Amino acid sequence: MESDTRNWTETSCSMMYSYATWWSYQHGLVDASFADVAKKGLNGVIQKMTKNASNQTTIATIVTGLNASGAVADYFSHPTATNDQHGVGAFIVMWEGMQ
Repeated sequence: MESDTRNWTETSCSMMYSYATWWSYQHGLVDASFADVAKKGLNGVIQKMTKNASNQTTIATIVTGLNASGAVADYFSHPTATNDQHGVGAFIVMWEGMQ
């Protein structure tokens, strides 16, 4: 639903999908075209990262925990956070796994 103005990029899920896609490529489960897909996901997440005045990295638009309710409205209205544990952990797995 990318055309819906309420939509936003949820970074922790993007990180998990990117890493899973990369892992699948590395283990021969998908063809080489999926490596580019994983790299695009990594780059998209990096675009959501900034450094503050103390040179500390922050990751934006992390969902603060959301179950699979299936209601699109729940996703659109769910709060987001910066450096929430859901995203920081996913980032470490993605970054280390894709190096």
